[in-house]
Amino acid sequence: GVAGSQPNEFVHVQSSAGISSVTLTADAAGSSFSMDDVQISYTSSGAVPQTITFLPLSNQTVGSAPFGLTAAASSGLAVTFTSSTPSICTVSGITVTILLSGGCAVTATQVGDATYAPANPVKQSFTVLFADVLAADPFYDAINLFAQRGITAGCGNNDYCPNDNVTRAQM
Repeated sequence: GVAGSQPNEFVHVQSSAGISSVTLTADAAGSSFSMDDVQISYTSSGAVPQTITFLPLSNQTVGSAPFGLTAAASSGLAVTFTSSTPSICTVSGITVTILLSGGCAVTATQVGDATYAPANPVKQSFTVLFADVLAADPFYDAINLFAQRGITAGCGNNDYCPNDNVTRAQM
């Protein structure tokens, strides 16, 4: 906060919940002071907060058909999607296309308008499964988690090559 333009005035500026500033003025006569001497006022920025609901995405396999995304903003405004892993999966409009095995991350955003403030982005990640790692294989979950986190990209051709030696380049 900062001192206001009037004596005994304190201004606190914030941006949450659509409030752009709060002014607290204390005016006490003499040495006595009570809460009756305090006046609080605020101004609104007009920007109503909003949230995005974007449910988790299921793991996919290489060669899966492109699939649609759904998310909703509490404001009712349109949500846009982007891929932060375009070498693994791309997003065009609301459609995800799988390119390679590994971790795919999609972010839903809503930038707001004259009434609504921008929503916090929501990111969902999933794994594009390796072609040679089956659900019954030991360490299936760990291998796919490593791929999702970008720790491994496998040995190429959408394979993990679980029986091959690991090179330094793969680590």
